[in-house]
Amino acid sequence: MQTMLVPLDGSALAEQALPFAHLLAPLLGARVVLLQVFPDPEHEYSVISAPADAPGAAGARWAHQQH
Repeated sequence: MQTMLVPLDGSALAEQALPFAHLLAPLLGARVVLLQVFPDPEHEYSVISAPADAPGAAGARWAHQQH
């Protein structure tokens, strides 16, 4: 049996996944697991990505320096 994980954060956008999960689960023979997620302000951090022109190791070094 397959499992579909549907993360929900309380937003309307996340809830738009529910009808699709409801439709697809029987077709795939899958069970649906709903996961409620919420922000933890004590452990929030920014997502940092390297500039597009810094490939490979150079981009990794840049991201590490920014962190």
